Order: sequence, then structure tokens, then C-alpha cells
Amino acid sequence: MYCAIKNDFWSYEEEVRVFIDTGNYINVDVKEVIFGEKVDRARKSLLKKIIKNLDYKLDVIEKGME
Repeated sequence: MYCAIKNDFWSYEEEVRVFIDTGNYINVDVKEVIFGEKVDRARKSLLKKIIKNLDYKLDVIEKGME
């Protein structure tokens, strides 16, 4: 398993990425989903529908829309 962060320039995002090389998934608690201003509209729409149907609270943030 590998854990990575973005370049220091992006450190304000406080993002951590986890990669595994076995092809299996690991359990993580997702707290929020952030859509950038260049996200594909169809994908964003689909993901927002999926998020809406989840059984737990998940924050959705849309950058460039504030």
C-alpha cells in the first residue's frame, strides 16, 4: 500500500491519496467530494445522484460555484 500527497503547492487542500498494488479495495471513510470547475457535467450529475442515494452524510463541494 502506498500513501501519497500532492506537491507542497497544493498542501492547502489537505488531500491524501491511497494506492494499493494487490487489486483489492481498502475501507476508507469518505467525508466529502469536491468537484473542480472543469469537471465533466455528465459525470458530475451521475456522481451527485449516487451520492444523494448513499445512506450516510457526505458533503459535496463545487469549486468555482461559490
